[in-house]
Amino acid sequence: MTAIDTALLPDILGGVPQAVLVVSGDGRVRYANPAALATLGYDEEAQLLGRPSHEILHLQGAVGSPSCTPGCEIITSLRAGRPAGGDDEWFVRRDGTCFPASWWSSPIRLPNGRGAVYFFHDTTELRELERARRERDAARIRADESRAAQRRIVQGVAQVRRQTARDLHDGAQQRLVGLLIGLRLAREADDPAAAATLLDRCIADAQAAIDELRELAAGVHPSTLTVKGLPAALESLASRCPIPVTVTCDPGLSLPAAVESNAYFILAEALTNAVKHAQSSGVEISVQAGETLRLHVADDGIGGATTGTGGSGVVGMADRVAAFDGAFSIDSPPGAGTRIHIEIPLAAGPSSATGTPPDRPSDAPPRTVVVADDDPGFRRVATALLSARGFSVVAEAADGAGTVAAVRRERPAGLLLDLHLPDQDGLRVARALKGRPGTPRIVLTSTELVPWADGELAEAGVAGFVAKDRLFDADLTALFAPAARA
Repeated sequence: MTAIDTALLPDILGGVPQAVLVVSGDGRVRYANPAALATLGYDEEAQLLGRPSHEILHLQGAVGSPSCTPGCEIITSLRAGRPAGGDDEWFVRRDGTCFPASWWSSPIRLPNGRGAVYFFHDTTELRELERARRERDAARIRADESRAAQRRIVQGVAQVRRQTARDLHDGAQQRLVGLLIGLRLAREADDPAAAATLLDRCIADAQAAIDELRELAAGVHPSTLTVKGLPAALESLASRCPIPVTVTCDPGLSLPAAVESNAYFILAEALTNAVKHAQSSGVEISVQAGETLRLHVADDGIGGATTGTGGSGVVGMADRVAAFDGAFSIDSPPGAGTRIHIEIPLAAGPSSATGTPPDRPSDAPPRTVVVADDDPGFRRVATALLSARGFSVVAEAADGAGTVAAVRRERPAGLLLDLHLPDQDGLRVARALKGRPGTPRIVLTSTELVPWADGELAEAGVAGFVAKDRLFDADLTALFAPAARA
């Protein structure tokens, strides 16, 4: 190899846009082109000549790391006289700041022995471009996944609607058609005994239709979830499961309604999968909440489920989690059961309070009742029924705020209160009225049958509960007895 005359280096390398250093065998700088001076932050070549190149370039192996060891590739390649390079280094500027760099070195022969030439450039902009490209690609992937999830959710909703329509057609609708025909036949019947038989059959059809609608509504959104919250709804779900299910929830768990509903159906789907596909003998469900809602489901089944192969149930769970910006993971090795872990961020929101007028002493006449229900048809029927039983309906209300205002204004002896009002549930209204002077005797009613725990209604200030389809046969005088003042 012919030695390179160092006097010619400025003519050869001075116009090269890439940073170049030429060093001797002992690593000291013999030449630095203008691009190297600019990159490293020096004003003139004399500030570098004769100085150890490694001290100038590579004092640190990475940002904030200790000084390089003698095993550094920049040093060893120079000593071995072999080419080298790297794309993940951090070099040092004159002011002590670091920058990411790509570098290459090649041995050369100088008049005083073997040396090396280093080429390097600042990759800060390149890394920023690469980072922006990765973020853009990730955003595109997230957008594509979000659109796909939205399509699956829309398709799932459409499927549920079709199934609900079929269930209504095959069940309650047929019962109601039979009820209509039976009533018309009873109206036309000349024989009182035949008319009574037809009416009994109509009553049975009406009750069957109510039962079928109630069961259908429970599948769409269980009333226990609305009234008692997620822990009670999960316990109810577990009690109906054909395999043992253990449910563990944080005490006093309280969640936003949308998150609570979403969590319930995610866990219900996970439980369904464990029963139908996993061949498991038991399931454990854990619910914890802080800044994040954490759901964990574990079974001892056959495993092998993934979001790619687990069917629409697993994909549907992942879609529901993604809709709330949550994280979904599944660990299901073949033969070793399935563990699903879900995290959903919780946004704290202030609880709403209903403004009410100040209390005033009760001056209610005997057997006065307020009827609160958002269905005007039911209010009309309930008013007629109560009137027939000797009560006087002094006011009607269609929501929680109107109910509280009517009770404070009319001071009735009793309140027939719908469990599901549009702005808040009946239990919350009952708690708002509990303990105030002249509080009426409250009877909750609903189209659904709700399993109440011992003392649960009394704790909320409720005297009793009666399903709407059983209101006709209920002893209203006994229900309102302490409030029915003679």
